[in-house]
Amino acid sequence: MLPTALLTAGLIVAAATAGDRDRDQERENSDSARPLALAVFGGWPYSQVLLDNAPLLIDSINSDPKVSRVLHVGDLHSGSMPCTSAGILPPISTANPGWNQGVYALFQWLEDPVVYTPGDNEWSDCHKSRQRQSSDPLRELASVRSLFFARPGRTLGLNDAEVSTQAQRFDPAYPADAQFVENVMWQESKVLFVTVNLPGSNNNTAPWTGIFANPTAQSQESSTRTVADIRWLEAAFREANEDRARAIVIGIQANM
Repeated sequence: MLPTALLTAGLIVAAATAGDRDRDQERENSDSARPLALAVFGGWPYSQVLLDNAPLLIDSINSDPKVSRVLHVGDLHSGSMPCTSAGILPPISTANPGWNQGVYALFQWLEDPVVYTPGDNEWSDCHKSRQRQSSDPLRELASVRSLFFARPGRTLGLNDAEVSTQAQRFDPAYPADAQFVENVMWQESKVLFVTVNLPGSNNNTAPWTGIFANPTAQSQESSTRTVADIRWLEAAFREANEDRARAIVIGIQANM
């Protein structure tokens, strides 16, 4: 039989634990009951026409009081438009060096936090003749990271927000995963959102062509990123389970 003092202490701890559970449940119910609206799109601005008319979309989103965040799932221009010739001097004559900076400026006009995950048109397909063989895929990816992910753990948008990024929250057993600053996650209304860099052209396995053909570098990029993506998704599901999330939303550019 427990001494009275210990028994009383045990009852107090048990009562406090039960109370904490009740309060946690109340908070969970309250959080999950809050309505949540996101503006989700990709392939924008897909052409010069859409770029010229970007204020129409931006004003529509900014004027909607229900929208709390914007998610862009990749492709900053069409697959028949050139890339930026990032890191190549002199720039390739068929490239459009200022395009990404223009899109970045548009993202900053959006009042809500903006989360962006890269698509194939802005990096992995830049070697293609349809994109006028306008850049080296790896240089373009590095440029996308330095421009759109210059502040690890912060979104784009006028009123930016904090997110978890693989650049800061990588598995110490795999330090190379720190390069994937574009992979992020966050929670709202008991829903966990996670993005992974998973582009088209078969996850960057369609062979690079022309002067940018580099099977060794391409294979290393694709395999390294894929296993990092998988670890990031596993981390997201672990967090969702630990936090008793009601749902998981995965943002990617390409069909898995």
